[in-house]
Amino acid sequence: MPIDLLLAQLLGIPIVWTVHNIKPHDTTYPRLYAVLGHLFSRVATTIHVHDESTVAEIISSYRLPTSVRQKCEVIPHGNYIENYPNDVGQGEARSQLEVGSDETVYLFLGLIRPYKGVTELIKSFNTLEESNSRLIIAGKPESKEYNEQLTQLVAGDDRIDYRPEFVPGEELQLYFNAADVAVFPFRSVLTSGSVLLALSFGCPAVVPRIGNVGELPQGTITYDPVGESVLEGLRKATDEDLLALGDEGRAFAERVDWGSIGDRMVSVYRKSLS
Repeated sequence: MPIDLLLAQLLGIPIVWTVHNIKPHDTTYPRLYAVLGHLFSRVATTIHVHDESTVAEIISSYRLPTSVRQKCEVIPHGNYIENYPNDVGQGEARSQLEVGSDETVYLFLGLIRPYKGVTELIKSFNTLEESNSRLIIAGKPESKEYNEQLTQLVAGDDRIDYRPEFVPGEELQLYFNAADVAVFPFRSVLTSGSVLLALSFGCPAVVPRIGNVGELPQGTITYDPVGESVLEGLRKATDEDLLALGDEGRAFAERVDWGSIGDRMVSVYRKSLS
């Protein structure tokens, strides 16, 4: 890959790099990816990031000069509003998932991997003193061993509904519309499609104050992952008007539509070619 990049640079072929993560999740070779990130940043004609904080992050993590800012273009991650059906209301969604109409429902949905902090979420929810609350965890675990670990963790709390299976696209609306709030307690993250997916359904989200997800302007409840745990985020959610927060999140998602984002990306490519 580095040879291909260098060859493209020698041939004068423009390179546009979109930075989704500083390094792969759960990598055992962080230094290698720091070197590759430095190389990518040097040879790229343009670096596309989703928010301003990522610019500072790549400069720091890849040990780059501040002049790299001049080749960075900030264009946000788009929504998922038109990607999945969304015509089932909360009552019907809860009925199909067998969730009580009067319960406060917290949701984690997506591929279940250690970096997403699901074990911490389960342990925090165990200590949440709300008998009328339910935590739904839905998604495919990355391994049989991890699934067994999570199954043991949830066994002692009948308020936790663990569904270790892939959720088809047409069923996403059931989960997000049944939930009062989604919870994504990442250990590390830069940009998250999962959070944008929740906001696209009008479901607010609890997220750590890191990366792009910690700086979303509307629809989120944040906590400091250094001084606080996800438990603080869960507690903050109990004091929020979650319906209003969900409406704000949906309004934000509508503003980051792919039509306008596509136009801006076309401008970036044309600029890189000039």
